[in-house]
Amino acid sequence: MSMVSLDATDGLKSLLRKMADLTAPKCAGTGGVGSCNPPHSCCSPEYCEMTLGYAKESWGVELQRTEHPRLPLMGPLGCIAEPHLRPLCTLHLCKINGLGCTGDKKFDKAYFKLRDEINTALYLRDAAVEAKTKKE
Repeated sequence: MSMVSLDATDGLKSLLRKMADLTAPKCAGTGGVGSCNPPHSCCSPEYCEMTLGYAKESWGVELQRTEHPRLPLMGPLGCIAEPHLRPLCTLHLCKINGLGCTGDKKFDKAYFKLRDEINTALYLRDAAVEAKTKKE
């Protein structure tokens, strides 16, 4: 795995953690306007499988499957994968993916501002990895 500077990696991890913390109440059904109903209804086995591959390929992390009957990464307290290992899930909100917003203007503003920061960080990380790979 070819990684860029530790600062870039830590920055991306931090941004994705902030996003997970921001969206968790909406996904759990406790975040007011725009919350998921039923809670965590978008989790699906194929996203777990994509996360398993992404974690290994992009971060060198081998995630262990749980005993959950349907969702390979679902533990008793939710997904066992850290937010940076599951960016598709971390960025997903049903209302935003379906309607483009949650209807909670303050939340939506914070979400899209943070998402822009994450997109920029991902772009810069990928560009740095590509440039490093070309040099090698």
